[in-house]
Amino acid sequence: MKAALRRWLSPGDAASAVPAWAPSAAPHAWTDAPDAPSALHWRAPWQACLLASWLLATAMAPSFWLVGTLLAIDARSDHPAFWFSLLGIVALVNAASIARINQRQHRQPYACRETLALHYRSMSRRMGSALFLAVGWGSGFLPDITWPAAHGAATLAAIANALLWNLLLAWLFGWLSFAHSGGVHARIGFVYPERGPRA
Repeated sequence: MKAALRRWLSPGDAASAVPAWAPSAAPHAWTDAPDAPSALHWRAPWQACLLASWLLATAMAPSFWLVGTLLAIDARSDHPAFWFSLLGIVALVNAASIARINQRQHRQPYACRETLALHYRSMSRRMGSALFLAVGWGSGFLPDITWPAAHGAATLAAIANALLWNLLLAWLFGWLSFAHSGGVHARIGFVYPERGPRA
């Protein structure tokens, strides 16, 4: 999957698809490295491209269209606030991640799309998982399905099992929601210098 992501995020021509820096420095290569390639530029017009990136990253999230489809079929639920909040989490986290990426790009431009995509994915998955847990507990959904006190005696093993399920569900939501979004933003929002001027 990493090789496929690298090929998709690299420029179209074969010469520039090969990184110009040492493999050991590639995951964290920044433009201040002496052997780093030219920095990424924002694609022009940058406002429209950032908006398109946010819309696509949000709409393409499997969790977004899965929950949205279920709510469109039947919105009745014991925890309606939880399910509607999931849609908001995906949109909000993508917006916050794009803003954070752009701030970092402004201070220290990314050297390659792969680095940008991996940073976006890591950041958005952490935020999304944390918000999932907050909304899940705040709405009462997670306690109802995982907390042992709601179904019987709260033994140490039962509590550990409940915490494990909470973490697993949060990780799954983060993965389904944001595994693709870094690649979408890197491809739509940024270009290599030889591919176009700074927006």
